[in-house]
Amino acid sequence: MPMNAAASRRPAARAAAFLALALAPVGGCRFRTPTVEVRGVEVAAIDFEGLEVVYDLAVTNPNETQLGLWAVTWRLRSGADAIARGSLPRPVTPLSAGQTAVVRLPVDIRYDAVAPLLGGPDRDWPLPCELVGEATFDYLGQKRSASFRRAGELPALRRPSWSFRDLRLAAPGEGVLLLTFEVTNPNGFALRLSRLTGTVLAGDEAVVRVDRAPLSAVPAGRTARLVAPVKLTPEAALRAAARAEAAPASLRFEGRLLMGPPRGLAGMLMGRMESP
Repeated sequence: MPMNAAASRRPAARAAAFLALALAPVGGCRFRTPTVEVRGVEVAAIDFEGLEVVYDLAVTNPNETQLGLWAVTWRLRSGADAIARGSLPRPVTPLSAGQTAVVRLPVDIRYDAVAPLLGGPDRDWPLPCELVGEATFDYLGQKRSASFRRAGELPALRRPSWSFRDLRLAAPGEGVLLLTFEVTNPNGFALRLSRLTGTVLAGDEAVVRVDRAPLSAVPAGRTARLVAPVKLTPEAALRAAARAEAAPASLRFEGRLLMGPPRGLAGMLMGRMESP
């Protein structure tokens, strides 16, 4: 064999030997693909832009050596339409040999992403949805992957709205101001209002500060008036009411109306288990 031909084959032979070594069994066992299972979901938060749900992924390493969970990518979809997508920062976490770790997967669902899929303002039945994703593992410098999937349902989510309406004195001498808000709930489930915080302003001047909980719920498909009483000294309440009456057009509210998760939503999202 010519010298130059033999020399040209040496790098290829070394590369093949290295690859064989990297893929060789460790401790007498071949690589076994980890399993990824969606075991639960929690509705972590809901507001006037959307909601955040957190899926629990149970990731099991069946191998006799530690693996690295390198990355997780996912999509929440309804049919071919994506509702949300994302990935976890990598590397995610080490996985001990023979152990199962729970990885939290936050998913942000925006009303604006769901609205185009509803097909009209009168639709109140749920959308079929599916969480699909892929977990990538680091095994001796090689990347291996496993997919996961969970089918469920998502209610016909629509953006609620709220606005500050007025401020008035409950009764002379009582020191109670009544703040009225209007909340519109276009959804097929009740909105559980949990806390109201903020400040009523007349122009740039603070009139009264608010921090109140709990609050009443707004029924499905309804617009409701929310009245929040604020206790002050009688003198302070009278001054605030007088300022509000003097310039009602300048009144505005800066703050937050917090909501609790809709009941039953977690069960809808979990739906039924499907194979990858």
